[in-house]
Amino acid sequence: MSDLAGSRIIILGLGREGLSSYRFLRTQLPEQELTLADQSPSEILFANFPEWQAISRQDRNLLWQLGDQYLENLANFDLIIKTAGIPVTLPAIQQALELNPGLQISSNMQLFFDRCQGTIIGVTGSKGKSTTSQLIFDILSQAGQKTVLLGNIGRPALNYLSVIDQETLVVAELSSHQLAELKASPQVAVLLDVTPEHLDYFANFEQYLAAKTAITRYQSPNDWLTYNPALSGAKKIAQLSAVRPDHQIKHSLVDQSANLAFQVFIKDETIYYRESNQPNQLRKLMAVAEIKLLGRHNLYNVLSAVAVAQIFQVKAASLRQTISNFQGLAHRLEFVADVDGVQYFDDSIATNPTASSAALHSFPQGKIILLAGGSDKKLDLTEYLESIIEQKVKALLLFPPVGPKILEQLQKLWEAKGLTADTFPQYRIFQSMAEAVQQARTWAKAGDVVLLSPACASFGLFKDYQDRGQQFQLAVNNLITNQSTKSKSI
Repeated sequence: MSDLAGSRIIILGLGREGLSSYRFLRTQLPEQELTLADQSPSEILFANFPEWQAISRQDRNLLWQLGDQYLENLANFDLIIKTAGIPVTLPAIQQALELNPGLQISSNMQLFFDRCQGTIIGVTGSKGKSTTSQLIFDILSQAGQKTVLLGNIGRPALNYLSVIDQETLVVAELSSHQLAELKASPQVAVLLDVTPEHLDYFANFEQYLAAKTAITRYQSPNDWLTYNPALSGAKKIAQLSAVRPDHQIKHSLVDQSANLAFQVFIKDETIYYRESNQPNQLRKLMAVAEIKLLGRHNLYNVLSAVAVAQIFQVKAASLRQTISNFQGLAHRLEFVADVDGVQYFDDSIATNPTASSAALHSFPQGKIILLAGGSDKKLDLTEYLESIIEQKVKALLLFPPVGPKILEQLQKLWEAKGLTADTFPQYRIFQSMAEAVQQARTWAKAGDVVLLSPACASFGLFKDYQDRGQQFQLAVNNLITNQSTKSKSI
């Protein structure tokens, strides 16, 4: 940490990542003055993160910039350690860079990359990266490898630096925010598809796509890369990698038996792979039917994980067992309960239209009652609206502010397609999850699916996607409790 000793440092953004960065710096620089900055006033910050209140009492070498003044005097610092969700394009940050050409901007993830001794397996994409990261971690750890899972999955990277050595495999879920200013690439880059996302943060899709490119831009020829060339976003990012051809593992959802350029693919609803030392010989891994994950879209995630398993020579029996046992993530098409023959699924983690469209196509037509909407990420909803129509969604339970926008745009598309008004789904707008779930139960019949797949961020009515999913599950479990209470009273 000699490179930071004596530097004037400000930690910008005091959520989980900012707290992690502080703890790391304080361990390394126990007496150095640090400045902490967040747009929340102290009462809100301390309520959300009680740890900060305790730290404020114990650490006398801290200066605080909270509330409306949190971006003041940035040019007076040598280093800004910025939480990923704060755009570097903020006028105050740009002005500070102009006033102080020597000002450096770093992040929790950059500090981690600079100091990590292990092999980093970075996973990025617009959807599926959490599922893929968790599955890769499970595959490697259950094969006996020392493995750590961190990053955007909710585990700040610096929290784990002390337990990582040269033998450790580090599975890092990397968001566009974490990659945007990163000046390093992982030794293994796992590319899922990149589609429009976070357009409340980035000016356009091109800027969002460019933010992702750090995952390959700094790779060396001996690093590794895996992707599906049929996915245009992934292919564009792959083209920036210096990884040599024999270290690129390509996969496909269609038969590639005759194409030696593909090492993992699906043929006759079975996953096949090629071993690097015997590329002409196909190996059967497992039937697609053995995979418990709902939805065809999850095959992209599974094949990515199989490709990584090939890099680290995981034995087929171990790989097959881990995949067949994998149940998926919390809040990702998670089955909650069956109430009177109606199945309830929590897909709260689906915060963009592409992810929610995939969820809709995981269930039969004409059976879905959909909970949707939330805060606005300025994304094009067309794909989502088309899926609502294609899947003949029966009813819509909508959360503001995007809920009314979904309704208005769906009505216009409905009319443009010449569909009759009497076939339009039932709908209502709600301010609470409990009320929405109660209404869903009223509308649902045996054989239906009540699906929370919002296509939007959660902020506003909910703290985050986890809070939204937990409120949904609580409301569903209350249906069961109330049902049981009524049965006993009868």
